[in-house]
Amino acid sequence: MTVLENVLLGLKYNKGESLTAALFKTPTMLKQEKENREKANELLKTVGLREKRDELAETLSHGQRRLLEIAHRGYVFEIGRILFEDTGKNLLKSEEVKRAFLGG
Repeated sequence: MTVLENVLLGLKYNKGESLTAALFKTPTMLKQEKENREKANELLKTVGLREKRDELAETLSHGQRRLLEIAHRGYVFEIGRILFEDTGKNLLKSEEVKRAFLGG
């Protein structure tokens, strides 16, 4: 499963979530899928993993997997604009934390 697919699993389908909508790709379902992809890409950008969205999640470093978990859980629990956005951006600005999490 790719990094993007992993985050998409955590997103809700607020509209058109039914077997029929999924099988026949109704306009409502297609619109929701597009919105969810946009949200997932935005979230991956926030945690610094957007460039890895097409890579398999299992290939990520330990720190990157933790960031992916944060991205996945951020929308699962729907904490406004994600608590991480407020606290995590400053955290990721720290070079020491970047090295610890991202190995760089």
